[in-house]
Amino acid sequence: MESALAYHGLSTVRSHQVWMAIPNHSRAPRITCPPVRYCYFADSTHQYGIIRPEGFPVYSKEKTLADILRHRNKIGMQTIKEAFRDYLRLKDRNLDELLRASEVCHVKERMFDLLQMLT
Repeated sequence: MESALAYHGLSTVRSHQVWMAIPNHSRAPRITCPPVRYCYFADSTHQYGIIRPEGFPVYSKEKTLADILRHRNKIGMQTIKEAFRDYLRLKDRNLDELLRASEVCHVKERMFDLLQMLT
């Protein structure tokens, strides 16, 4: 998740690990370099929002924001607030897609609460 935030320019935090999403009940691949942190997702949330802008899979900005809300204990509220503030400043933000991603990730109410607090 931090990797996707950094990729999309939504965080100044630079993780020393690559965060990799894998489906529940899947074996994590053995990767030694770079260091990898695995996050497990249900099949319905794992497939949603994957884009391949440079040939490798990464979640869209909106899916990444929904994911960090869902896994807020792993990320921290300061990073979450920074990411949402940066997203809201973007000209290409897509609030409809952000709402859809929050529904898929079951964080719609949390998303509304956070957006209300930030605006």
